[in-house]
Amino acid sequence: QAGITSLTLEARSTEEHRALVDGFRRMRSDFQTGGSGLSDEAGGDGDEWGGSGRGGGGGRADREQFCDELVAAFAEHDTNRSGFLDPITLGHVLAQRNLQLPQAKLRQIMGNVEKNEGELDYRAFAWELGAVNDPNERRKAETEAAVLEALGRLDVNGDGFVTALELGQGLTYLSPEVSSKINSDLVRFAAQQADHDGSGQRVDVRMFARVVSGLDAASNDAMHQ
Repeated sequence: QAGITSLTLEARSTEEHRALVDGFRRMRSDFQTGGSGLSDEAGGDGDEWGGSGRGGGGGRADREQFCDELVAAFAEHDTNRSGFLDPITLGHVLAQRNLQLPQAKLRQIMGNVEKNEGELDYRAFAWELGAVNDPNERRKAETEAAVLEALGRLDVNGDGFVTALELGQGLTYLSPEVSSKINSDLVRFAAQQADHDGSGQRVDVRMFARVVSGLDAASNDAMHQ
């Protein structure tokens, strides 16, 4: 699933135009210099957040607090209360809070968040950001990345889908460490969730990886009901 590669913004007033231009300039400077906003490099000691800002913490309570604080900051810019903001505004808020995140990780997160005409659901965006420093969520993300890489070998046309047969073959490429985290019941359940028409001919690779890694909350709830 591709991230956002272009965006057209329309300002409704001179003040809004200035804010957008200022935000874009700051974002461009951050991307070029790795300054106080988003950086190309990860933080040290296994912490993906750089700068002095606080990441997602070490547990669900810390993650929820981080998410609530970030959502409140985003909401200040949500003038029409839509629940969506453009990427430039989101990045501007992160820069204001001195939260640095590698661009590759940011693009991955943006790919997982619902979009509406180029804007992102900032509540989901904040929750995904909060997972960065949660050890359990990091392990899930590592599993997801490994599954995506393995299945990517079979997705020869790059459309994001494989057949059920290719799915089984792709999982043999996983390392023993990753394979040990995935049992056959979980694979079957994830395949059902990702096979939207039940034909076995178009299994959504990204959805399968999210479900089998435990990153899809709705599927987690459904599996344990």
